[in-house]
Amino acid sequence: MNSVADSILSPSGLAVAVITIIKILQEKEKRNRIIKLISSKSWIINMVIIILFSYYGLKMLEDDSEETSRLKSAIRTAILGMIIAIVSYVELTLAPFWILFVASYYLGING
Repeated sequence: MNSVADSILSPSGLAVAVITIIKILQEKEKRNRIIKLISSKSWIINMVIIILFSYYGLKMLEDDSEETSRLKSAIRTAILGMIIAIVSYVELTLAPFWILFVASYYLGING
């Protein structure tokens, strides 16, 4: 399997990301919801904590134990859930299908 960066940069991964971003930027209501979300101090603090925890769990833990493997899988699944929650928050109802498809196919995230 290719690296995660190569998988995310696959044509279908890029297409899903670009289309989702364009839809958010095109529609004022969706754009305003994202701005409201990222303007919240508590959301930013929690996002920083999530990013730090995810980085630690995915990059800093290098042992091959079953527990570490389960932790990394749980973090990848949680990140996917967070992305789906954000696109649902801006009412992009079809995007979760494509996000799950790309994640499952290219990143090996099983549902």
